[in-house]
Amino acid sequence: KTLKIESQKNKEGQVIINLFSISDIFAYDDEFGFEITIDKISITDFNSIIFNDKFVEDASNYDLLDHKNFSFNIEGVNFKNNEFDLGIKKISLPKIKYGKLSSGEDFAQETSFEIKEISFTANPSNIDLLPLNVILASIGQQSLTLDLNTHSEVFDKELMLKIISKLGLNIIGGAALNLELDYSVPMDTFKYFSNNQSLIDELQNQNFESLNNFNNEILMELGKIQLNKVILQIEDLGVRKPLIIMAASNMGMSEEDVIYMSNEMIQSVLSPFIPVNAEKFANSISKFIEQGGKLTFSINPQNPLPIISTMGLFVMPDLAIESLGIKLLAE
Repeated sequence: KTLKIESQKNKEGQVIINLFSISDIFAYDDEFGFEITIDKISITDFNSIIFNDKFVEDASNYDLLDHKNFSFNIEGVNFKNNEFDLGIKKISLPKIKYGKLSSGEDFAQETSFEIKEISFTANPSNIDLLPLNVILASIGQQSLTLDLNTHSEVFDKELMLKIISKLGLNIIGGAALNLELDYSVPMDTFKYFSNNQSLIDELQNQNFESLNNFNNEILMELGKIQLNKVILQIEDLGVRKPLIIMAASNMGMSEEDVIYMSNEMIQSVLSPFIPVNAEKFANSISKFIEQGGKLTFSINPQNPLPIISTMGLFVMPDLAIESLGIKLLAE
């Protein structure tokens, strides 16, 4: 219905798009039986060179610091076909908040990303998705609906950049997952990568399946990153009980027997790896399976540890659990 573009040329003669906005989009295809509606798409501050055929080859040279007002938003997405309906209330990548390092360089100080209310509704006649509909019905939901958000903030500590990153995933009526990473990057390591884009390109193309082929210089620099704290939390919001009932039904067992069997299995899996802590960890997981609530895994060393030192500790997992302050608690 509406297309709006605001642009200008920079000193190099390149076209900079200050605003690209489309509202009320509707598309359909009778042959394949689908339709798409989008209320609004809005993008601010980007270089029109991204539309060039060769941009993918030169993407690494695209400097976001030249586009500090960049943002990306989509609202009201609905996709329908004969098998399912997919809706997204909002996808938002707000403007990055920039700051200056003590050395005077610009850096991304605060970033966030959000997807709000992704809803997936299966057609009742779709037999393949019947198990999903059964689980949804058991938690009082007609659609699989979830929210996703991330937030990252950087603090300049002169010799270190302290970074706190958070991720949240919430399945409405089902479960929630929250992750927090707190780590520090030495300023020298930050400059090592920021001053040499080719190193970042090499890291992105690196084969992580084998450390033998890994660039040792890059590995040593990454190993200097210090781990401050990690928290991973799973919360039951209603899906635990239906899953136990379904498992019991499929295996022809009682719910109590399913829980007992899962407890025994957890213990047997953990014992060979962490014999000293296996029982304690297994009890926490078993309590969560039986009672629900929250299960929290945390790493909280008394003093920040370089990642390369942390990796060495895992040769003896029980020692690593003690040294890194690793806990697994159900509440």
